Amino acid sequence: MPLNYNDPEHIKPLRRAYTVARCQAAYRGELWDLTWNQWLKLWLANDNYRFKGRGALDLALVRKDYHLTWTLKNVQIEQRHQHLSRTASNKMADKAVANPLD
Repeated sequence: MPLNYNDPEHIKPLRRAYTVARCQAAYRGELWDLTWNQWLKLWLANDNYRFKGRGALDLALVRKDYHLTWTLKNVQIEQRHQHLSRTASNKMADKAVANPLD
């Protein structure tokens, strides 16, 4: 079923997902500079919102550079398994730089 922008019941879950994402970033101490309209545009492109979820093949909004703010230029939507494997290798690289003799 296509998304009806005039129906609050269609937009409500997306608005909640935006709020949860913004609050989670704040909880983790990450700066968030994405507006509702920017976030929504990312998820509506190619019907990405239909594949948003927690499974390995579901889509997630992620930062390209984990040291930078959540901004339109620093986010992308990708499958969770890609994000998780990239995150693991980034953490190992950060650890190697921080403790080169370990």
